[in-house]
Amino acid sequence: MRVLLLLSLLALLMGVFIITLIETEPGYVLIAIGGYTIESSVWFASAVLILVLFTFYALLRLLRKLALSHGSFKLWLEFRGSKRSVKLINDGIINWIEGNWEKSRNFFLKSAKHSETPLLNYLMAARASYKLGENERVFEYLQAAEKSDGNAGIAIELTQAEMRLEAGQYEQALATLVRARRNAERHPYVLELLCKAYLGLKDWKSLLKLLEEVKKYKVLSPKKLIDIEQSIYLGVLQLRLDSVDPVEELSSRWGKIPMNIRDEIPLIHQYIILLINNSAYARAEDLLFSTLRHKWDASLIKLVSFIEEGDVKRRFKILKEWLPERANDGDLLLSLGKLAVNLDFFDEAREFFLKSLSTNPSPEVCMELGNLSALLGDSEESLRYFRKGREIGEKISRKLALL
Repeated sequence: MRVLLLLSLLALLMGVFIITLIETEPGYVLIAIGGYTIESSVWFASAVLILVLFTFYALLRLLRKLALSHGSFKLWLEFRGSKRSVKLINDGIINWIEGNWEKSRNFFLKSAKHSETPLLNYLMAARASYKLGENERVFEYLQAAEKSDGNAGIAIELTQAEMRLEAGQYEQALATLVRARRNAERHPYVLELLCKAYLGLKDWKSLLKLLEEVKKYKVLSPKKLIDIEQSIYLGVLQLRLDSVDPVEELSSRWGKIPMNIRDEIPLIHQYIILLINNSAYARAEDLLFSTLRHKWDASLIKLVSFIEEGDVKRRFKILKEWLPERANDGDLLLSLGKLAVNLDFFDEAREFFLKSLSTNPSPEVCMELGNLSALLGDSEESLRYFRKGREIGEKISRKLALL
């Protein structure tokens, strides 16, 4: 309180002093410009100068405020554009998922200008145009994607490769992926797409070589890796046999397949078929029965009846030994029926076929019943079974069409 009183007293004394000074010592200022002169006291000129300086300062403050206000407005506009861009991108993604390719493309293009990731917009627009068959636009949007981000070469090449693989253009896809690999040798997705390209081209040697790197860098899941290895070795097994002894060449190929892959049913199935086709019935039978004893499979049991040489009664006996455990196995019953026909056990064959039909209706068992009826001289019954087989086949086709 005392300090405030003291300051007020000092201000009052200062004011009295200045007023006295102005009255006693007014001073003199003369300003001459061209033919004009301005006369004034020092104190009045000082007051005018202070007023001018204050006005100039106020003007600067106003201009700064306006500038800041303009920047805020600009930021607001940018924020609003960015917010709208996000909504358009969301709409584009939703329409993409729903398969509305044209709408999806338009949404991605509209949002590209204000998008923080225009590369994504143009890549998705290119994909949508690809779905629409607009090849020229695909090229145009991929170019726009490249301009939007000069460091996105890999992403653009991968997009091109994916679209070409989807179209079955394996050679073009391979050329794109080889180019991409030069810039990203160990890129996991490049290696994965290369696997697909080689699979499409059935280039088993190149794929086998690539597989070493795929395993090294753990590009694929164990399940995918096994699937690809199966495809490779299935392809290798089916390559043309050019040697003088095709069975030995086939056995040599089989021996080079890793044990974990060789134990897979699709490979065993294919190898047995190739052995049968090359009349190596004894080898086919040994592998077939040794596999079925520890790994039952419907596709394998069906191959028993294709072995044309050897002891049919022995095979028939082996299958009958499995019947108590698999009394309702339609494939086992069908195979037993076929072997019974070969042995002229017609009544037993009919019994096996009818039980197979009741447990697992199929066009094949109806055909066998029709053939057996015709063999026994009952043409009417034979025709009935053939018709029934056709009906079952049509039902199966309709069900598959709904999948």
